[in-house]
Amino acid sequence: MPKESILLLPGGQGTRALVNDSEFILRLKECVLASKFCLSVCTGSALIARTGELNGLKATSNKRSLEWVKSCGLAVKWQERAR
Repeated sequence: MPKESILLLPGGQGTRALVNDSEFILRLKECVLASKFCLSVCTGSALIARTGELNGLKATSNKRSLEWVKSCGLAVKWQERAR
């Protein structure tokens, strides 16, 4: 069955608690893997990073939160100047 869905993950203050919610991250990983496209806004990239699915890939986030986001995915190739 072809992947046809688009997952859009928003950021915001709620991401700070969710990055430590292992049940949420496990379910999110399933959604990421089932999606054709996975997009994030702002600190939503921290949640995707926690799934491990950004490991080795380029990603970015809100510049004011970038240092925190980087700590959520050490194997991600975080881009400081990208949009």
